[in-house]
Amino acid sequence: MQSYNRLTLEERKKIEDLYGLGYKVSEISIILARHKSTISRELRRFSHPNLYKAVQAEEAYVATLFRNKTKFSNAILFNYVVSKIKESRWSPGAIAGRLRNNKELGLTISPETIYKFIFSQEGLNLGLHQYLRRQKKKRGYFPKGAKKNTIRNLVPISERPSYINNREEFGHCEGDLLILSSVRGRNIISLIERKSRYCWLIDNHSKASAPVITKIKVALESSGKSFKSVTFDRGKEFAKHEELLLDTYFCNPHSPWQKGAVENLNSRIRAFLPKNPSVRPVTKQHIDWIQYIINNTPLKVLGYLTPAEAFS
Repeated sequence: MQSYNRLTLEERKKIEDLYGLGYKVSEISIILARHKSTISRELRRFSHPNLYKAVQAEEAYVATLFRNKTKFSNAILFNYVVSKIKESRWSPGAIAGRLRNNKELGLTISPETIYKFIFSQEGLNLGLHQYLRRQKKKRGYFPKGAKKNTIRNLVPISERPSYINNREEFGHCEGDLLILSSVRGRNIISLIERKSRYCWLIDNHSKASAPVITKIKVALESSGKSFKSVTFDRGKEFAKHEELLLDTYFCNPHSPWQKGAVENLNSRIRAFLPKNPSVRPVTKQHIDWIQYIINNTPLKVLGYLTPAEAFS
């Protein structure tokens, strides 16, 4: 088993003397029998231009250690943990569990302490994070910054009038894109009129905005009714919303529930088309049949009229 040892204060003092005399990194590494990357990393971290002080470097190093550093002052434990991570690819949980069961070694440590060691400066210098399943240099969840809005002239849903919110007037719709997993790029444009609950399920083969908006426009115009607004989420497929020549409103980022009518419609569609990659390709005739079933099912909210009856 390979042994892993830190630089001692005595070694740091030798580095100070040799570096002060103008020795090169490769020459110092040979004299100390250390890898040259260990020497160069030490000088890079703890030296000022052409100046390295051993005592200050030792103090700075100790300050970077995590709170449970006393555990890893035990050379046997230190070498055991590092070798199991690097050479055996064991997880911190596996290492801690094995030590707990192996009473003969007389070593105990928690997985959390091992994780803290991995993400301490010393552990990062050893590259231990590279051997974890998720190779991150920092521990924890770091959400990505909000994506830049690419939809021009976007009107937030907070500005949608109350008479639309309360379904007091006919002619206000909500739209979405429902992905079909059976064929790459295949999707359904789901569209619903808020007051009557009448829906359109439009077979679609692209997520590009131009064809999506065109198909929505054709569906609304061919119905023979007059429409006034549509509400979308902030997907790029709705970027060309202005071509509808209707008022358009957009949900807040990551808040699709704000267009609840079409989200409810999507859940009803999923009852017929579960999100399962093993499902055979869906035909347009099947999509039309689902639309027919939904539009001709009596709803309590409509006084047990069907959406088709309410729409007409």
